[in-house]
Amino acid sequence: MRKKDGSNLHVMLSAVSLSEKSFLAFCSDITELEEAGQKMIEKTKELEKFNKLMVDRELKMVELKNKTKELEEKAKKQDM
Repeated sequence: MRKKDGSNLHVMLSAVSLSEKSFLAFCSDITELEEAGQKMIEKTKELEKFNKLMVDRELKMVELKNKTKELEEKAKKQDM
């Protein structure tokens, strides 16, 4: 649905039958809920990207520590 100003309006419609010829319907504005959900999705993607960068950094640090240890052992062998 759209508001008069042209912005989107997200609604949830619920209905219940009262008899064969009548029913009762409720319409709830869930625009803020939808917007909050979208912001959460965007923030989750941002956090996942940040997490990947941090994990990759840690893996690189482990790799460099192992390489340093290997070079130190190699240097000790050459000193003997």
